[in-house]
Amino acid sequence: MNLEEEIEQSIGYTERSPLWLSGFLPLGVLIGVLGSLGSLQIARSRMATVVKVVLMIGVGVLCYVVDLIIVGVLYAVTHP
Repeated sequence: MNLEEEIEQSIGYTERSPLWLSGFLPLGVLIGVLGSLGSLQIARSRMATVVKVVLMIGVGVLCYVVDLIIVGVLYAVTHP
């Protein structure tokens, strides 16, 4: 067993471990940033305040749902 395999074994890393999924963190950050930019555009618009609030809540829910879909797909892929 080489050093790399010993390190992977000592920290419990496998191709199906949660550490493998950490490479997808930037994807979640990107979704959050896009949602924030969308909410800022809504806040700057000339719509009624009530409409802005509803749209911004919708953007937040949409980002959350997209994140859950990604996590569900990744979970399904890593846990056969």
